[in-house]
Amino acid sequence: MLPLSMAWEFMPRPIHQPAFYESEALTRLAKTNRWQLPSTVRQLLRQPDWALVVTDRQQIIQYVNEPFMLMTGYNQAEVLGQKPSFLQGKATDMAASQRLKAGIDQGVPAKEMLLNYHKDGTTYWCDITIFPICNDRQQLVNFIAFEHETVL
Repeated sequence: MLPLSMAWEFMPRPIHQPAFYESEALTRLAKTNRWQLPSTVRQLLRQPDWALVVTDRQQIIQYVNEPFMLMTGYNQAEVLGQKPSFLQGKATDMAASQRLKAGIDQGVPAKEMLLNYHKDGTTYWCDITIFPICNDRQQLVNFIAFEHETVL
């Protein structure tokens, strides 16, 4: 048996790159759609712990990052091609969900707190901020949501 002092190996927390640079897929999506990011979005992309969800104009998920997968329990293959509303359920406040949708429909930033569902069916409070993303011709091409689990 190992002495107690040798029984645990401590590993430093990995150093995260800014979220925008964490994935070739996200970088490729930004280049393909010629994103023109507002400064607020650029600043938020530098926060490595935010869960990211990028959708097209019809709100079909194009990209999620690792914090999203850790928060929800779903992997990329399970969420790509779906709408984020698949995370909602019976106890989700539909009025709050409709306010988010109204912001999306109007092409303006929207922020809400939603009760969502993990893959295992348990609920969690999710603080969501959605920004419309335009290209270099000022055409709406994507939406990007910054999310994190919150304890109320």
